[in-house]
Amino acid sequence: MIIIHTGVSDTAVSRKFYSRLGFSEVKSGKEIYFMDDQMIVWLNTERFARPGICLYGLKAKKLVSELKPEFQAQEFDRFFVISAPGGCAVYLMKEKYPDNLEDEFKKQNQRSALGNFAGLTLETAEMKRGQSLFETLGFKLTSGTSESPWFTMENESGFAVSAMAYGNCPHLFYRPSLSFFNAGNNLENIQNIRSAEVEIAEEISIFNKEGIVDNIILRDPAGLGFFVFND
Repeated sequence: MIIIHTGVSDTAVSRKFYSRLGFSEVKSGKEIYFMDDQMIVWLNTERFARPGICLYGLKAKKLVSELKPEFQAQEFDRFFVISAPGGCAVYLMKEKYPDNLEDEFKKQNQRSALGNFAGLTLETAEMKRGQSLFETLGFKLTSGTSESPWFTMENESGFAVSAMAYGNCPHLFYRPSLSFFNAGNNLENIQNIRSAEVEIAEEISIFNKEGIVDNIILRDPAGLGFFVFND
């Protein structure tokens, strides 16, 4: 299981960001999570928390050994952390998946204003290293290769990670970012986001022949990016 991980500077500000987008707040012990029917975001209030992903149910210590010497891992009480090419923190959790979270996730029947979740997206000059890392973590190529301008990999649960080589994205690229592809219906999503008074980091019209803003980029208070695209 994979959970999106982000830090918190001001808990109230982060709560407002995700609530306005239509995510539901759920607590598990002292931890704060936001979720819709597609994804779970952990608002980690620890001062050292960084945007990335948390992987549960893997043999973390064994994986760390397999990743050496190409990737170094730093060990903490609850996890090992690896820096993926493209600037994404990958947390290999030692602990079990949080109590009650799976049941709460199954209850979700509402999608956030962001639309259709398409996974994590990174931008990197180290495409081969990126593919190597995620293969070791149990992901398999579904589109492209490390020789391509981009590739996508998925794990058994269907969680996707895409890597983009530099020079392919003519817009802001916060690393890491989450992608949402809305199949030509993104104007409605954009209007909903505006109505919710969520700040937009960039309005993109470069892909539209009529100059209409049909793609936008958001950023949460900790720096996690969101591509809300019309693809």
